[in-house]
Amino acid sequence: MAPLLMSIFGCSDRGTWFDNAGMIRPIEAKPIDDALVANWGTAETERGETTDRLLPSGELEIVDRVQSRDGTWRAFGRVTAQRVQSGLINR
Repeated sequence: MAPLLMSIFGCSDRGTWFDNAGMIRPIEAKPIDDALVANWGTAETERGETTDRLLPSGELEIVDRVQSRDGTWRAFGRVTAQRVQSGLINR
């Protein structure tokens, strides 16, 4: 629902990510097609993106990618979560 609302209103969301390794990274999320894509990092730290997409099955797919120094992207994390009565579970 958030990507749809963000694209209707033409907005994005910006903030700062403080990770558990002590790094501080800027982050900006915006809707792209049927997903919410959060771009994070800088050339000095590392660049990455997290894509959240609601699948036709109703599951939520979350894919994390990082950009290598040569400019190529590689996935380093993928989670598919499904709603259960008490919340979300990973599988």
